[in-house]
Amino acid sequence: MDGQVGVDSKLGVGSTFWFVVRASAPGRPEPVPAPAVEPLSPGAAAELARRAEDAPRRLLYIEDNTASRALLEQLVAHRGGFEVVAAGTVTDGLDLARRTDPETVLLDLHLPDGSGEDVVRALHADPRTASIPVVVLTADATPERRKTLLDMGVQAYLTKPVDAAALFVALESVTRPGD
Repeated sequence: MDGQVGVDSKLGVGSTFWFVVRASAPGRPEPVPAPAVEPLSPGAAAELARRAEDAPRRLLYIEDNTASRALLEQLVAHRGGFEVVAAGTVTDGLDLARRTDPETVLLDLHLPDGSGEDVVRALHADPRTASIPVVVLTADATPERRKTLLDMGVQAYLTKPVDAAALFVALESVTRPGD
């Protein structure tokens, strides 16, 4: 990947591991730029603070990578306002969506038993889950995939590595209010 890897270490102090990689490989499409995130107005910031104090809203995270699930759970625990319910497969995710009635689904696209598109189609086809907003969080940054999912009715398409501020702005903008 025409990159570099290194470590800076001091005995008794600690180590810093680092790497540098190219943004795209030769012959591959350039990554889709991250969406611009507008700063919050004072009124919107106050509303977010008020909502964070209310009962947490259920967020269903369908992601097969345990490290990614753990990272999101840490981000949410630090930020507050959401309760995370997680699934690692399409089958488990759809079952949890029907049983737990989440306010939002956060969805990876590459799952062991199907695709994110399968999840979106199934959610939209079921009257019990058709109104649940879906936010995609994936490493797949191709413009074609992004367009396909947005055309399918996904409310936001974010790419990894996750930008926590952009993630929470997207979640707050699409999450259904709690009952």
